[in-house]
Amino acid sequence: MTDQIATGSCQCGKIRYSLLAPSRELHHCHCSMCRKCHASMFGTYATIQREYFLLEEGKEHLTTHLTTSDVHRHFCSGCGAHIYIDVDWEPDLVWFTPGTIDTGHPQHPVETERHIWVGSKNPLYSITGDLPKHEEFD
Repeated sequence: MTDQIATGSCQCGKIRYSLLAPSRELHHCHCSMCRKCHASMFGTYATIQREYFLLEEGKEHLTTHLTTSDVHRHFCSGCGAHIYIDVDWEPDLVWFTPGTIDTGHPQHPVETERHIWVGSKNPLYSITGDLPKHEEFD
């Protein structure tokens, strides 16, 4: 059996999940959809193979919002916390929000962390640091 490397939950605790393997990559997304979904300057997501993202509790509390016809955002219907995304073009991956991790770390390879869609970032925010910056998602 695969060991649990991290656990997470929504703010109200109705939804709980486990990560059973390291995530593949980590993105700080500056597109307008992610900024508005998170009510923040950017949204952060880590990707993981679907079989290693285990929704432990609260599936009945998930609400899905289609940002576009192929991006399915899953939120807690109680507290509104954004938990994960399914994208039709990568059906074997889950894009989860590492800000909802309670214990552990997504353990993504350090070299995969990057800023994406910086071409549409909020002009009030200045990206600092040495992480790679991509105008779009490439």
